[in-house]
Order: sequence, then C-alpha cells, then structure tokens
Amino acid sequence: MDQFNQALALEDASAPPALRYARMSLNATSYEDTEGWRAMVVATVFDRALAARWSERAEIERSLDQAPTAHALLVRLAADGLWLSDLLSTYKIGNKEREELDGLMGELLRKP
Repeated sequence: MDQFNQALALEDASAPPALRYARMSLNATSYEDTEGWRAMVVATVFDRALAARWSERAEIERSLDQAPTAHALLVRLAADGLWLSDLLSTYKIGNKEREELDGLMGELLRKP
C-alpha cells in the first residue's frame, strides 16, 4: 500500500482526484514491481482482510472526488482495468494511446 501511496503522490495535484488515480496506470508508475503486484493480487483473492484494506483505501481515494459522479467512478474503473491489463500483459498499449486515454478521461470528468 505504501508503494501505491508514493505513486499517487507523484501525480499532478492540480488534476481531479480520479484523473490523478488513472494517471498512475496511464503513466505506468504504479506497477514497476510487477512480480510483487502480481503476488498482491493473488493474495487479495485469498486474504479477505488484505482485500478489505485495499477496498478501504480505494474508498478513501474515491471520497476525494469533488462531485462523486458516475464519470469519476468510470475513470477509476478504467484505470483499474488498465493497471491489471498492464500487469498481466493482456493488451499492448503504447504511449500515444495512453495520451489519448488521458485526454478522454479528462473530458469525461469535465462533463456535468
């Protein structure tokens, strides 16, 4: 969890919280220790207390959204999917696509 908090602290504080969260995956800063993160994912499946800690942390982060909207939640869920995809090497997503996703997420968060 410390690595997550450190990665989040590196993101632009002026961006909306959901976009800061998403940029950890878009910028590939949150999963440098791939083996460690894979082990953590497996551990959360079996250790429900560990999963609960991550869930609590996610809810704290989500509560920072200025107006907790479905748009912000969608950005966060997309970021989680991107992170897991990167972790498992499901899709090969290049820098150009990541920049486009960043722009789309930012647009979505600006919508009422």
